Amino acid sequence: MGKKRIVIIGGAGNGAVLAQIILDMQRAGDDIELAGFLNDHHSTDELLFHWTVLGKPSQWRDLDQDVLFVFALLSVGKMRERADLLKSLGIPSKRMATLIHPSAMIGFDSQIGAGSVICSNVSIQPQVKIGSNVLVRAGANVGHDVQISDYVDIGPNVCLCGYASVQEGVHVAANAVVRDGLNLGAFSVIGAGSALLKDAGEGTTWLGNPARRVS
Repeated sequence: MGKKRIVIIGGAGNGAVLAQIILDMQRAGDDIELAGFLNDHHSTDELLFHWTVLGKPSQWRDLDQDVLFVFALLSVGKMRERADLLKSLGIPSKRMATLIHPSAMIGFDSQIGAGSVICSNVSIQPQVKIGSNVLVRAGANVGHDVQISDYVDIGPNVCLCGYASVQEGVHVAANAVVRDGLNLGAFSVIGAGSALLKDAGEGTTWLGNPARRVS
């Protein structure tokens, strides 16, 4: 099997983070390379960081069949719009890359879905299930038996305690803590530094320590 070629859909910000993960995977011995970007805000053949923009996200079908994709699109405050956009592109799961930083710890019997990205120094405990197109950012801890659905964004240094259930499109912001066994409803938001001690309903926003619903 040849070298795995990855195209990042997106640009600055998350795109730089994903590019660094691919570089670190290369250095750790993975047979992988970043082939370029698909981006709406840069011209085709323009350089983004050190790599070429190959077209717009909607042009993914124009690339070679062996190219795999990973999403690096803005999500803060726009999780529902982001999920709708990613679904609308219609990229099949077999064409989505899963990236795991070499410094991440993945516990036994854990599953990570297509298109998901596990950043540096993440700790995923045993028997965790992570869906598709999930981003788990640097330093996060995902406790044992946690269930994470698709299109979720877990921020840096978040702690999800055991048996938590995280539904589609949830955003848990940096340094938040979610108590064990809680359910986070679809597209709910847990603010930065919050300590969530009760279930979060669908589409709700929670802030503070202890976290209180604000919308």
